[in-house]
Amino acid sequence: MLFRLRAALLVVLLTAVVIPWCAVVLAHWVTPQPRRYQVAAMWTRFAMRAARALCGVTWQVKGWDNLPAGPAILLPKHQSTWETFWLPSFMPRRLSFVYKRELHLIPFFGWGMATLGMINIDRSRGQDAFHQVVRQGAEHLKDGWWIVVFPEGTRTAPGSLTRYKTGGARLAVETASLAAVGALLGAVGDGALVDTHGLRLACGALAVVAVLAVTAVLVLRRPRLMRVAQ
Repeated sequence: MLFRLRAALLVVLLTAVVIPWCAVVLAHWVTPQPRRYQVAAMWTRFAMRAARALCGVTWQVKGWDNLPAGPAILLPKHQSTWETFWLPSFMPRRLSFVYKRELHLIPFFGWGMATLGMINIDRSRGQDAFHQVVRQGAEHLKDGWWIVVFPEGTRTAPGSLTRYKTGGARLAVETASLAAVGALLGAVGDGALVDTHGLRLACGALAVVAVLAVTAVLVLRRPRLMRVAQ
């Protein structure tokens, strides 16, 4: 019962803080993009610290040295909301998530997200949407961003095995010179950190972030690169 109250308190806290924080991000729309990103990432770091303080959620990283020195494409498993907070909080470069444009319609959160310059797509455009990802992705990589593509395409339950979509590997091949990093995020301990379809936290859970060895896409073509990601 106590851990449910602590988890509920965390959700209330983050909900109360996100609106004024998004207002701050919107107020920075005239500042350079890196500054807007830093302001937004302050909120995700706050969320991670709050989860640790209130719910005892901790994590450890294996393979940190495998992260590349230059631009890269990250292919993390998408199991919950947790990794969308953890990645911008602790990755050493600015991250550009590839996400559906409809998220911009969410009051405050979506409005603030729209100012960050990440890759948003209109999924109804099919193949044209992928060409948009390639074009914007190449520009972002040139500017030093890391691109985040969830290979499942949606959230999947921890421990489940699903067919990976090829978008991340195709982007790595199309940009033709950069590395793709497979980042596997898994929850162990008291169960899922954040429920696949909501914000139900398991207090005291331990997240293990295992960063796989970097694979050069100049050497690998798409099918083999997808096997590495899986």
